[in-house]
Amino acid sequence: SDHKIKVWDKDPASGKWKCTAEWKAHQAPVWKLVWAHPEYGQLLASCSFDRTVVIWEDRGRQGTGGAAPSALPPSDSTVRAPFQMKGSRLDFNQAVNDIAFSPRHVGLQLAAATNDGFVTVYEFIDVMDMAQPRVTKFEASKKGATAIAWSSARFCVPMIVVGTSEGSVNIWGYSDTFRRWQRLFDLVGNGHSDTVHDVAWAPDIGRSSHVIASCSKDRTLRVWNIDKEQTNPSTPGDSKSRELVATQVLTEHNAEVWRVQFNVTGTTLASSGDDGTVRVWKQDVSNKWTLDGMISGERFARPQGGASD
Repeated sequence: SDHKIKVWDKDPASGKWKCTAEWKAHQAPVWKLVWAHPEYGQLLASCSFDRTVVIWEDRGRQGTGGAAPSALPPSDSTVRAPFQMKGSRLDFNQAVNDIAFSPRHVGLQLAAATNDGFVTVYEFIDVMDMAQPRVTKFEASKKGATAIAWSSARFCVPMIVVGTSEGSVNIWGYSDTFRRWQRLFDLVGNGHSDTVHDVAWAPDIGRSSHVIASCSKDRTLRVWNIDKEQTNPSTPGDSKSRELVATQVLTEHNAEVWRVQFNVTGTTLASSGDDGTVRVWKQDVSNKWTLDGMISGERFARPQGGASD
């Protein structure tokens, strides 16, 4: 809420994390930070309640993470701000709730979800000149788009999952034929009853279905499975939306659930909530997600009967 961004690097000698950059980035609280794929350089995007999205470029810390300890600033030094503004998108009518860079194979694109219910996608054709992106947008909700995540599947059309203020979760795909985003699925069966705080799309690692997780103000997580055959490249021309049912509802959190994230293989799921815990879930042999452990403060505890280390 101090309107600042801080970047931390791990000292390879001591193993401690040190703040290596700090600057005032917005005129209101910063909601979200995301890194672009390193192929495009050290690009960091931020969004805020001040209705702006800013892309920052690291021009003074390249290689810091692997530098010698002497290259890191001492803990009592003044932390400088080597990040410079690369581009700013100021054309939003409402607060920006979430942002997400696209996977590498899609190119450099940034999606932004706003309180007016729209998702705006910026495609940067020239990384050196980010002032003139190609812009597409779609209305995902009448009340507000609150969370977004891209699909990493290389052999499907570009897809984004969107969570909304009214509790719905929808999947949108980009049609090259019509040059616009089209709604492919409504994830409403056995869905959320309140605002969706976060969505996550599991990495595409050889599985036959897409796996999406969502969490909500209703104190639950939900997991959705979508057969890849239903999202092959021939389907975006069909504007008919299909309703899908959540394959699993996880209710172990005792408060609002704010964040959900898969690991790099999509086999482990982590969630955090207002109950002060981070819960770790794993898939069993029947593809059901079960609680594998819980982190509260400095403690990590496994449930009785949980998997061994």
